[in-house]
Amino acid sequence: MSEAKFSTIGRIFILFHWIISYKTLPVISFQLFEKSSDIRLFTLIAEFMRATERIEFGR
Repeated sequence: MSEAKFSTIGRIFILFHWIISYKTLPVISFQLFEKSSDIRLFTLIAEFMRATERIEFGR
């Protein structure tokens, strides 16, 4: 039961991550990068995306 529950949560997380990373995150990160021109913020966003990808496909 707990395994099935985790799998559902995992699917929701993957869907949510997909929506954020492929629809809104590039737009948000580009706007922030353009406004503040702070390379550290841009790098942080890229690192976050890379970390979530590792969680997704790390199995």
